[in-house]
Amino acid sequence: MKLGSKTYQTAILLVAIICAVIFGPNCPCADTKKADKKQIDLQYCLETARANNPQLNAARYRMLSARDAVAEARAKFFPSVGAFTSYDRNYYEDTGEYDSYSSGFTFTQPIFQGGKIWQNYQEAKRELEATKEEYLTVLINVVQDVSNNYFKTLEQKHLIRVNEDNLKSARYHLELTKARFGVGLTNKADVLKAEVEKAQAEVDLIKVRNEYLQAMARLNKSMGVAVVRKFDLLDTYDDIIDPGKLNLVSAFDEAATNRPEMKQIIAKIEKQKAAIKFAQGDFWPQVNARGNYEWRGSKFNNQKRSWDVGVSLDIWLFSGFGTVASVSKARKILLELEHQKLDTSDQIELEVYSALLNLKASYAEISATRQLVLSAEENLRVIEGLYKQGLANFIDVIDAQSSLTSARTQYIQAIYNHHINETDYRRAIGAEVDYRVLEEY
Repeated sequence: MKLGSKTYQTAILLVAIICAVIFGPNCPCADTKKADKKQIDLQYCLETARANNPQLNAARYRMLSARDAVAEARAKFFPSVGAFTSYDRNYYEDTGEYDSYSSGFTFTQPIFQGGKIWQNYQEAKRELEATKEEYLTVLINVVQDVSNNYFKTLEQKHLIRVNEDNLKSARYHLELTKARFGVGLTNKADVLKAEVEKAQAEVDLIKVRNEYLQAMARLNKSMGVAVVRKFDLLDTYDDIIDPGKLNLVSAFDEAATNRPEMKQIIAKIEKQKAAIKFAQGDFWPQVNARGNYEWRGSKFNNQKRSWDVGVSLDIWLFSGFGTVASVSKARKILLELEHQKLDTSDQIELEVYSALLNLKASYAEISATRQLVLSAEENLRVIEGLYKQGLANFIDVIDAQSSLTSARTQYIQAIYNHHINETDYRRAIGAEVDYRVLEEY
């Protein structure tokens, strides 16, 4: 049966009222655009990323898996106890067919394995340490990514305002030129140039609005939320930090102390040292204690008890030089890790030095571009005045307006580049590392 439009609208209204009564402000029919306008700051973004970022969650589960591996390695110190039961139908030529029942318990206890159990346990502990440092590395990378995307989004937000002002100026110039053309003070060519200026300003505004949406999507992705979400970001426009008091030597020392990448490679080196000793364990005999307690008989309800306890010794006399190769391989991996440690140290120093240089350069750019904006604003004011008096042509006005828009753009970019460079510097020295997040692990 087809519903009329009035009946359909009434049904929709009733559904909306019911949802509002049942769900209140959480009603799924509520205006999502209003919810999207939630005002957030950088701290909120970082907390959201810590809870939702998939890379961080993956690193967390790698760490938890390594913790379970430690428990697994520790279990090998203890005896293994098992139970068994069986039924067999046997035939011997002398006795014919008969049944055989057996059941009981068995245990084995490693006594000496050439140190392999202990070294395997040490490997597992060092691997856990390495995964903890890896988790911290991923965490500070996420902090850097979220922070930089936050500032990039704010940058595009301000650039929208710059380009909106540029469009307003272009419209004003078009109206002014048309008015001057109407009284014969200028020619048709200037009107066409003003129309081109306005059209170009509209195109530029479209582009920067798209860049803002792209930046917001990247921020959402780094936080681990839906990319289409829209937030109102709190600004840090005036929060500029002077890097003049920062010291390079102190920065190197902080990085050497704080950076988890260095601690991670050290943990891997210690793990590999244990791996060498583990491989060397095959040169030694293996001693195990074993025992059985058993009931056996040809009838299920008439079984005899028996037990045995003993010690076994196993030693490889020849394994095709496999053990020698295993030890050699483990030592080569250790040498590889030692060189990776040197490279990691050099890379960290390069990151610190580069980040500090960028921070100082961007701070200087802020002052330079601020003066550039003031000069460009004064230049446009003078040129517009001369144009109204007929002492300047419209090309001069377009050039002055273009210079002002460029100066304002550079100023905004300098400010937020400085924020991004500050984030990169803090990442380089490991300032965001907080080992308290590992206490629960």
